Amino acid sequence: MKTYLFRTFYFLLCAFCFASLSFAQTDLENLVNTEKAFAKFTAEKGMKQGFLEYSADDGILLQPTATNAKEYWKAKDDSPALLVRNPTFADISSDGRLGYTTGDRELRAQGKSDKPTAFGQYATLWQKQINGKFKVILDIGISHNKSQPVETDRLSPKETSESKPPKFFEFLEQSRVFDRSNSATIYNKLYKNNLADNVRVLREGKLPIIGKKLADKELKNAAKELSLQPKFTFDIKNLAYTYGKYESDKEKGSFVEIWKYHNGKWQIVLDIYTK
Repeated sequence: MKTYLFRTFYFLLCAFCFASLSFAQTDLENLVNTEKAFAKFTAEKGMKQGFLEYSADDGILLQPTATNAKEYWKAKDDSPALLVRNPTFADISSDGRLGYTTGDRELRAQGKSDKPTAFGQYATLWQKQINGKFKVILDIGISHNKSQPVETDRLSPKETSESKPPKFFEFLEQSRVFDRSNSATIYNKLYKNNLADNVRVLREGKLPIIGKKLADKELKNAAKELSLQPKFTFDIKNLAYTYGKYESDKEKGSFVEIWKYHNGKWQIVLDIYTK
């Protein structure tokens, strides 16, 4: 009898874990498909209508200062310009409610038939709405001087059974990562022990810096003085983000950091500054 109960319990546990992972995988595919649908809609209707259709009512654009996405695009004139986005990486929280896509982008000033005139990278945060559809809640991008096609690389969420992570905002408060100080201290406080192995670092004028080893090298050589001023922090399950202003001895602009709870700790998976 005990053996039967144990086998039954084990079977149900495996079924639950498999179902949880399947649901998460489905949510990830839905997110990527939404990104593709957004790109198709934009190509047919234009950038203005594309962002108006796919942005949440409270969605934010960093241009570089934070502004309501719908208000920004409503104020813009219609244009033939086409923004081509190619998602190269996507991930989603284990409950399927918050995700992000990132990849390369190019601008064709006169539409499909025109040659690209500007290149860059984008990062977009998506949140599932009450109706089950994903909408853009934050969009940011950087520019560089050439295209970099990359094979699509999607990461399925794997931490579906981890213990509940500590509150993200409290984690940031306790780690005091927003102190103003020299670059060595900023690196040690913010990046050294918090970078995910597959972290993506996006900076103006540079191609994507992917992976902890390359990110370490880039961030150690950052500005001598840096101040991060977070305006908004949000987390769902095991995915979180914060955005706001940054200021260094060289420049100022806006930043976004996306964090994921993995292996018992919050880790930075994407770090982007735009000016």
